[in-house]
Amino acid sequence: MRLLTTISTLILTTLIVFGQQRTIKGRLISAEDKTPIPGWNVIEYGTKNGTATDFNGEFTLTVSSRSTILWFPQCFTQLYVEYDENVDFKEVILGTDIKGQIYRDSKKIEQKLARARPTRDLYGEVIDKKTKAPLDNCEIKLKGTDTIVYSDDKGSFMITVPNNKTIELEIKKGELFQVVTYDIDQDFIQIKIKSQKKI
Repeated sequence: MRLLTTISTLILTTLIVFGQQRTIKGRLISAEDKTPIPGWNVIEYGTKNGTATDFNGEFTLTVSSRSTILWFPQCFTQLYVEYDENVDFKEVILGTDIKGQIYRDSKKIEQKLARARPTRDLYGEVIDKKTKAPLDNCEIKLKGTDTIVYSDDKGSFMITVPNNKTIELEIKKGELFQVVTYDIDQDFIQIKIKSQKKI
């Protein structure tokens, strides 16, 4: 009886998993002359599942859910294309015209994905306000936590912080100290240290 229950559970789980999978297709073409683009990577977002376009710019990919997002990572604009559950084929136009609808749609998808992440990476560059020289080895601390990183020899840093909230960073170099605020949609600030306050 126990064996029968185990087998039934495995079969049911397999059916559920395969029931969520589906195969989608597409064709990647150039915006300039509508010719097919072969050899371009196509990846199911958030996975290592991918393929490449063939000689005719066409691709076929079995994805893990009914509604899915495809990522075209070679694209300088980070192109994302969403397939709703009732859409099995799309013609994807790739080109330098970032004002095109497909790029506007891609940007919306990218923003939606970014908002869904639990954390985000903030970037910055710390410079001396008077000399404009980069300040290395500055302590950058996420206010109210023990999370600390240091600027490199170009004054640059990256720090991982909670997503979807305003972030305050405490910047310290010797006696120089400053608090910098990153708004929800900001991911880079050039920080000019100006105060001479002691902590």
